[in-house]
Amino acid sequence: TESDALNMVIAILGKRFSISKVIVKLNKIGLRTTCQEIGIDHVISPTLSATMEIINLLRGHDILDFSLLIKGGIRLVEISPGEMTNKEVKEIELPEKTLLIGILRDDVALIPQENTKLSENDILLILAQDNERVEQVKEIFGELKKTKRSVELDEAE
Repeated sequence: TESDALNMVIAILGKRFSISKVIVKLNKIGLRTTCQEIGIDHVISPTLSATMEIINLLRGHDILDFSLLIKGGIRLVEISPGEMTNKEVKEIELPEKTLLIGILRDDVALIPQENTKLSENDILLILAQDNERVEQVKEIFGELKKTKRSVELDEAE
């Protein structure tokens, strides 16, 4: 539907009725973190998707469609640093066939370097080969926790 509130309620009901994969469409991207916290499997934002495609076209970039990676089994995990807070990237032993590709910190996306120190409110972006690797990553870091940034976004809406 066009109502984010209704879409969220339907998604929550889907989870309560043990639907194996719940996907929700949201117009306000600030609700993404909340969806992840309540166990929604995927969030689709037409606005964000269209915006990124337009920006890439204007910049003349011929970017790989990420959906091709997903079809191949690769998963993108958004996760909090958890017990790895204050550690440098080089100190973290990620499972085989996983890769830390980015850190969202204070509304800025960073490409992690070996000496990048993880902060409590960071959101780590990790590619994992499959669901088994996703579970291994969650064992290391824990689940995505609500950050100060996501609380502010939720309140702004």
